[in-house]
Amino acid sequence: MCSTGGDDGETLLNPKPPLPEKGTLCRKCKTSKAQVILQIKDAYCKECLIALCNHKFRAILGKSRIFGNEQKSVLVAFSGSASSLALLKLLSDAVAAGPSHRRIMACPKIIYIDEGALLGMSAEERLTKCKEILEVTAGFGFPAYAVPLNVQESSPVDIRNYEFHGNTDDKLISLFESVSDTTSKLDLLNRLRCNVLSSCAQQLKSPLVMLADNSTSVAVKILSGVSLGKGASISLETGFSDSRHSDVTFLRPLRDFTSKEATIFSIFSGCPKPVFVPSLLTLSKMDSSIQRLTEAFIVNLQNEFPSTVSTIYRTGEKFCSTPSNQPCAFCLGPLDTMHKSCSALEATDFSRELSTGKKPESSCGSCDCKNKLRSTLVQTLCYSCRLIARSVDNPELLPSTVLENAREAQSFSKMKSQIAEFLISEGE
Repeated sequence: MCSTGGDDGETLLNPKPPLPEKGTLCRKCKTSKAQVILQIKDAYCKECLIALCNHKFRAILGKSRIFGNEQKSVLVAFSGSASSLALLKLLSDAVAAGPSHRRIMACPKIIYIDEGALLGMSAEERLTKCKEILEVTAGFGFPAYAVPLNVQESSPVDIRNYEFHGNTDDKLISLFESVSDTTSKLDLLNRLRCNVLSSCAQQLKSPLVMLADNSTSVAVKILSGVSLGKGASISLETGFSDSRHSDVTFLRPLRDFTSKEATIFSIFSGCPKPVFVPSLLTLSKMDSSIQRLTEAFIVNLQNEFPSTVSTIYRTGEKFCSTPSNQPCAFCLGPLDTMHKSCSALEATDFSRELSTGKKPESSCGSCDCKNKLRSTLVQTLCYSCRLIARSVDNPELLPSTVLENAREAQSFSKMKSQIAEFLISEGE
């Protein structure tokens, strides 16, 4: 039998190595003194770090072959963070490259999602944040837009002329007030953000959306995603490219950068100071949600064992999604709840029945309208989205596009079952 000598595997962990001595030369140019240390042991000077980050950014875009000789419009999601500023700076340098580097054929546009309604911010506070966002993005020379986080479809407007309407905020607030736990609220918020970005990209005729997710945030998404039952869609939510949304592809060009690396690059390259924009995640307590606990766990472990993030990140790269003919009505990912018989899903639903004393969702005529809607909705959702739907008191508050997708999927399923005997199976 395999044994680790009774030390519970402690000898297998790689603790933090000693820091390089003061006055260490840059590991790349070996002439200038190092000004920053990455991964505990990698020392770089300012110029070499900037060159390294630019090369890494160009390499991941070049490897993907997304940008060719024709210019493409790119919508950059901006949150005010250091990673967002680093993304804008890297993209700006790539677009305006000199003769020594190939120019990236991109036409960037900036989009800022206003989530102030969820946090109870006043109109003045929300407009002040928009002005701060405008100040830090103006130097890049890209057009900037703002859009409120909304349950229904919203149109992006020039951030200088941004205004919001209380009636749409009321619907959003009612939806989140009906959600029972913070974990589901954060997951729902992430779904709504993606839907808003996809809608704005289509309206602004941008087939590409760039996100500022770095390797640290990707590692958090991988672990929290597994905890939330997102195994079928983890590769889409954490990979470089995500093409679930029609006519729009989400890109994560900073997924090879650590949060420290992105922050230091933004400082060394002369970017403006980040804008602190409060969010539901940053204002929640550490033990209030799976996402916050996972983030704290990974960050604390990374401080002692520098390979933590890279290990989780590289492991997540090995995940792949199984193609599905019928996508989830909410997240548009693979529907992992179609084959329920003799599965872990069946056992989970049975345990939930026993613990809550409720029968599984069905479309029986004895149910009231709300339960009928929930039944139709749940049957067309993946496992993680089912958890969100079950935590919402009134499913009618969910986005109309989700409810419409659910009804269409249910109608298609009924039609398919009615003509099943006339269809030729794949094995025939």
